[in-house]
This record gives sequence, C-alpha cells and structure tokens, in this order.
Amino acid sequence: MGAVGVGISVYDMTQNGINVSNSMDAVMGATTFIPVVGWVISGTYFTASFITELSTGKSISEHAQGWVNTW
Repeated sequence: MGAVGVGISVYDMTQNGINVSNSMDAVMGATTFIPVVGWVISGTYFTASFITELSTGKSISEHAQGWVNTW
C-alpha cells in the first residue's frame, strides 16, 4: 500500500507540479517503508489528515499548501 500511495503522489506531481501538498503525502508515504516507527508516524499522519478532511473539507497537506500560498 505504501508503494501505491507514493505512486499516486508522484503521478499527482507529474500532473499538477510539485507542491507542498503532494510532497508531504509522498514523504509520509515513503515513511511507511521504515518498519514500526515509520508505520506509526505515517499511520498517525494519514489518520489525522483523514479526520481533518472530514471536519474541514481539506487534508492536512492541503491546509499546509494554503498556508504557503498566502506568503
């Protein structure tokens, strides 16, 4: 599943350019390849991002992208 997630992020980068949102998702996806610690870190990130998206309509990485765009 980690490889699929990273692949989707890379595809997004080729279609929409590299940005904070797809870069964060790619890094967190790649973190899944680190046994135990990486699983906890990426699992926590993606769970929190999912809950954030349910609550606000945007994922954590989309919120970060919006913050960067205001600069």
